Amino acid sequence: MTITTTLITASDGRQLEVGHCGDASYPTVVVHHGTPGCHLILEMFANEALMRGYFLVSVSRPGYGQSQRHPGRIIGDVVSDVHDALRSLGRDDDYVTMGWSGGGPHALACAATSARCRGAVILAGVAPYEADIDWFEGMAPENLEEFGLAVQGGSEFEAVCESMAEGMRTLTVDSIVESFGGLIDEPDRRILDDLTAREELVHSFLHAVRQGGVGFCDDDMAFVRYWGFDLSDITVPVDLWWGDFDRMVPATHAPWMLAQIPSATATHLPDEGHISVVLEHLGKIFNSVDEMMQEAV
Repeated sequence: MTITTTLITASDGRQLEVGHCGDASYPTVVVHHGTPGCHLILEMFANEALMRGYFLVSVSRPGYGQSQRHPGRIIGDVVSDVHDALRSLGRDDDYVTMGWSGGGPHALACAATSARCRGAVILAGVAPYEADIDWFEGMAPENLEEFGLAVQGGSEFEAVCESMAEGMRTLTVDSIVESFGGLIDEPDRRILDDLTAREELVHSFLHAVRQGGVGFCDDDMAFVRYWGFDLSDITVPVDLWWGDFDRMVPATHAPWMLAQIPSATATHLPDEGHISVVLEHLGKIFNSVDEMMQEAV
C-alpha cells in the first residue's frame, strides 16, 4: 500500500509532513510513530487497517522527515499538529489514536486534551518521567546512556543524538538487527527475521533522520519534562499493551500508567518484546480499535 505524503502549514506557520492512506469515507485512525520515526510507520499498519475499513493518518513530529523543528516542544503540543493535519485532509470526524513506543505519550496527549479523540491504543509506550517507579530499571545500556544525558540536556546530549542519526543513515536490511545491539531481545530478533519488517523499519528510519538527530533529541527532552497534562485527566478508553522482553521501554511503565488512568485496560503479553508486541499482534490490536470505534458511535 502506497502512503500519500503531503506538506502542510501548521497553525503557527511551521511545515508539517503528513501521511495518509485508505478510502476517505472510512473512519479515522491517527497513528503516532516511535522515537526516532516518521509518518512512514503507516506502512506497518496499512494492510490490516484497510482490511478493517480505516483511514490512517500520521504526522512526522517536528524535526523528523520534512517536518520543521519546534524547539522546546512538549508532548501536549502534538494535539495542535494533529488537528492541523486532519483539517488539511478535510477530516472533521472523531478519531481513535494509536501510539507505539515514543508515540505512546503523544497518543495519550490526544486522549487527554483532544475533544475529537474517542480512544487510544498505547503500544509499548513510555511513562512520564515523574512516575514513582525506577524509570530506568530494565532499559538496555544504550537507552540508559541516551536518557541519562537527556535529563541533563545541553550540547553533549545533542552531539550524541547527531552521532546516532549519522549511524542510522547507513542502515540496511542486513545491518538493522545488529544495529539495535542490546535494545532488542529474542522475541524482537525473531520478528525481524521477516524481510518486510526490516525493510519497513529501514525505510522509516532513513527518512526520519534526514534533518539529523534533532527530532529524537527533542522527543527525548519532551519525555523527561512535564507532558502538559495529567494521566488522570483521561476519560476515554485506553488500552495499554506491553511485553516483558522489552529492553527499550521497561515492563514497569505500563502497569504504573494503568493505575493512573481510570479508563485504562491492559493487554499484557509476557513473551513479547518492544517490536514483537506490535508486529505479532496487529489483528488483536485492531480489534481494540474496532471496540473503541463502536463505543464512539
